[in-house]
Amino acid sequence: MKPPSPAEKAFVDKLLETSKALSDQVGPIEVGEIIKLLRTRLRMTQAILARRAGVPQSYVANVETGHITPTLKSLRKLLTALECDLALYPIPRASLDDVVEKKAHSTALKNLYHKSNEVPSSSKSFDALVAEEKERLLSSGSAHIWDE
Repeated sequence: MKPPSPAEKAFVDKLLETSKALSDQVGPIEVGEIIKLLRTRLRMTQAILARRAGVPQSYVANVETGHITPTLKSLRKLLTALECDLALYPIPRASLDDVVEKKAHSTALKNLYHKSNEVPSSSKSFDALVAEEKERLLSSGSAHIWDE
């Protein structure tokens, strides 16, 4: 697997940074709350939004109250009727580099554990072997760190 180019890495990092900052600033908000906020800001009734989106008014009410979660197709219809576009932004739970580092470390441990029964013991410390295997996994650029 080819590693991302510096430009691709910078793009993803900026996207995640921006998404995380917005999430931290606004906090968690349900899709129904967003629909209702947009609708009321545009001075639309649920009936008007429903007509414009081609859905029943009861559907709009159920989305806004959180009783149902709209499909992406329905969400796109509602947002189009609200003169908005749909954009999805991932919110990272951790730095992607940290995720890769941790996964490489756990895979290195697993690999060494499986090999420990097959090869004679080494004079290197176990920590040094883990670090070496982790570095090998990271430098290969392959997806093998995700092998279960």
